[in-house]
Amino acid sequence: MSIHSRSVCAALAAIILIAGSVQAADMVMNHEPGPYKMTKFGRSGETIPLNGPVIHVFSKDGKQYDAIANDNQNLKHVSQVGGICGRRSQSIGSASLEVGGVTHTVGGTGGNVMQRHTESFAFPFAVPDMARKPAAACNFELDKRVAQGNKTREYWLERGFVVRYENAYEATFTASCAGGVSRGDFGVEKIRTPVWIACAATEPGSQPKANTPARQPKSRARPPLPLKVSAKLEATQRGTIHASECPVTVRYTGSIWVSRPDTTVRYQIVGADWQSPERQLTIDKTGSIEITGWTQYFREQPRDPNALAASTPGAGEPDAKGSARLEVRYEGGTVRSEAIPYKVFCNSAPPKRSRLRKE
Repeated sequence: MSIHSRSVCAALAAIILIAGSVQAADMVMNHEPGPYKMTKFGRSGETIPLNGPVIHVFSKDGKQYDAIANDNQNLKHVSQVGGICGRRSQSIGSASLEVGGVTHTVGGTGGNVMQRHTESFAFPFAVPDMARKPAAACNFELDKRVAQGNKTREYWLERGFVVRYENAYEATFTASCAGGVSRGDFGVEKIRTPVWIACAATEPGSQPKANTPARQPKSRARPPLPLKVSAKLEATQRGTIHASECPVTVRYTGSIWVSRPDTTVRYQIVGADWQSPERQLTIDKTGSIEITGWTQYFREQPRDPNALAASTPGAGEPDAKGSARLEVRYEGGTVRSEAIPYKVFCNSAPPKRSRLRKE
């Protein structure tokens, strides 16, 4: 092959590679953690998931937590997945989930759209990516509850309790689109999922009573500060959106700020005629924490075939309009973020600006 031929081939290969990367952006994927089926744990009434990752920790001497009970067993994972190919001629040919080195084949393939559904499977036990080891997490939580509450150490040891850590495991959703005359698309979406540490109850009377720390007299105890909560919502697109093709996707993310630790909230992203699933989150320390995001699909609305089309693109009724907020519910009230307005026009181009002629 001549030098000229080799350079031509290299240039063509580069063009194909660039085209493939552009096409890959046309594929839309949705990946969310859960949903989890919860059950009560111990005598405390706190809950752990039946279908999620739970690490069980126990105490050998009844004084502190020091061992894992299920490190010889698999853990469970559950994800909610869905997707749509960028071209109607394409179909989702393969899809999988990967957690802890285990790859699980995802169902719902074969069509242009994969309806959002739940996938669950087991993966080998692995200590999660968290600030403390499981036993240390139980001991830290025990000390915190005694220091911040009005219950003794023995009270919690005899009942057991649960600690939840966010962003413990990484789950990877992979899917590909192929078919028609176009080059296939390939998409990957990763999320971080929580883990529950179940700190088992000890037998009543098994822990010593002599070294119980003295509780602060009620007269000197400081009253708890009032809880304050605020919400913030962000979006990849806002305002008026003109799209040459639909569906249009907008990714909503945000954060919740609390004024005191160990606060449990429930949150939901709400639009004009849609809403994300409601999720629960326990915030271990004062400050702000990111929420699980939501991808909203805005699709073209059916039109009256007898109606005259607007002469100017985007001048008619939009396919979707309204505003989105992050709503947070907690013990004592509800807060909402500032509204993010949206107005979506499908099969439309932004109106051209007219230029004034200078005389």
